[in-house]
Amino acid sequence: MAELVGINYWSIALAGIVPAFLFYLGVYATVHVVARRQSFRPVDASELPDWRTAMNATRLAPIVMGLAGLGFGIIRGNSIELTACYGMIAMSASVIVARLVAGQDLRDVVRIVVRALEEGGRGVVIVGVLLVGAQVFVAMINLTGFGVTVTASVLAFGQGQIWLIAILMALICLVAGMGLPTSAAYVMVAAVFAPALIQQGLDPLVVHMFVLYYAALSVITPPVCLGVFVAAAIAQAPWLKVAMQTLRLGATAYVLPMLFLIYPGMLGDGGAVEIARAVFSGGIFVLSAAHLLGGAPLPGSRWSAVLWIVPAVLALMPNMIATAAAVVIFAVLLVLSRGAARKRDEALPDANLEITT
Repeated sequence: MAELVGINYWSIALAGIVPAFLFYLGVYATVHVVARRQSFRPVDASELPDWRTAMNATRLAPIVMGLAGLGFGIIRGNSIELTACYGMIAMSASVIVARLVAGQDLRDVVRIVVRALEEGGRGVVIVGVLLVGAQVFVAMINLTGFGVTVTASVLAFGQGQIWLIAILMALICLVAGMGLPTSAAYVMVAAVFAPALIQQGLDPLVVHMFVLYYAALSVITPPVCLGVFVAAAIAQAPWLKVAMQTLRLGATAYVLPMLFLIYPGMLGDGGAVEIARAVFSGGIFVLSAAHLLGGAPLPGSRWSAVLWIVPAVLALMPNMIATAAAVVIFAVLLVLSRGAARKRDEALPDANLEITT
């Protein structure tokens, strides 16, 4: 993205802080609400691994030194290839030194490094083939004029309405990125579809972050959803059930890129006030959506849970009155939800006891 947009790496990294924070906040809040609704209890300390065993020097050294090597290359402004080389060299050297200091045999250490290089090489080949395939796909789209046709059709259908154009482009990026790794999907949508949004007067960084998010979300979007199939294989669970849970946890991510268009501060533009407002409004939105998707109880029938939509929708409105109303309504619903959950827990003591045992 730094090369395509013409902005240095650190500016793009800083622009991604707020969206990343809101995404993880939404995932964490959804998991928390689901856990509370199902009356999960904290894991006993005796069942947790000893942190001193998990965080010993032999395990940490490769991670720390690998990140240090990458940071060294980034700070020096080296190319992506050379920066990655620094990281690999630092990680390999740290593995050798840490394991030799721990008393392991040199031949065993060499075997570990060689096996890691072999597996890493296979991964690079796979990604390289996918990237080449994506580049061929992009070239074919450009040569046949398909991308121009799609872009022109979207612009003609949107009639200058930026929200309609953005929604259509989001759907196109989701479909176009299916079956591709994130980097390959981004290269394709950035080269083919991003210019349509830039032509509407939007900032190039906003547009590229917008298409990047939707291209990356194709990994968890059915029916292709490669990430879901991998997770289902690891969990040995039906992929459709895993897909439903994935969509529940990642649902807020499908709306976050739209916030880039509503709040300039979402990507660090507009000063401290705009950034604070973007974080505040985005936080209310993701928390409200998390309580809705997690099934946080409210007094009355089960359909009363749809009231969580109200603060979420108000948080999407770039108006101070709407933001204030969203905060007040969310706070009221949160208090009511806590009361309803408390009454439910008191009415089902046996269920809670059965879960804890």
